[in-house]
Amino acid sequence: GDNGLDQLTTNTDWTDSNKFFGYMYNRIYYTVTQSNAVINQMNVYNISTKDQVISEMRFLRALAYYYLIDCFGKGPLLLETDPIGALKQETNRAQLFAFLETELLEIEPKLPMYIGYGQANRSTARMLLAKLYLNSEVYTGTPEWEKCIQACNEIISSGQYSLEENQKNVFKEQNHL
Repeated sequence: GDNGLDQLTTNTDWTDSNKFFGYMYNRIYYTVTQSNAVINQMNVYNISTKDQVISEMRFLRALAYYYLIDCFGKGPLLLETDPIGALKQETNRAQLFAFLETELLEIEPKLPMYIGYGQANRSTARMLLAKLYLNSEVYTGTPEWEKCIQACNEIISSGQYSLEENQKNVFKEQNHL
């Protein structure tokens, strides 16, 4: 019964007046501005994990921009160097793709191999790159299948993840049992 949700799940007659599109767009830019604020604050302090924290914030910002490129196709590209409240021109999908690829490739080696549940690590950045490459033909007009395969192979060969041997366990109420 959420007004607006039914229209998203039952037909393809979507309009920009649907409140859930607005919620998502607003959440994307909320995440971007909060990430930029943390990056700016981290640049003020000198702590031992500064590069890692900044890289994690850049990953969260990249994830938000991935949702922007995938769901909306365009939007302003706001960085930590932009003044708060800056009005910028929309950036198209190809430009957002180029930014995201560069950003993820730059931060990936700065992230730890594994840090803990719920935190960005190298494989997280590689997975976002794989998703970006998987859809690059839509975003840029150029398919990037080999880069997608390479990013996925790096995750698989990291040794950090494995598939569940018993398929029924995937559907259990508690994953650790």
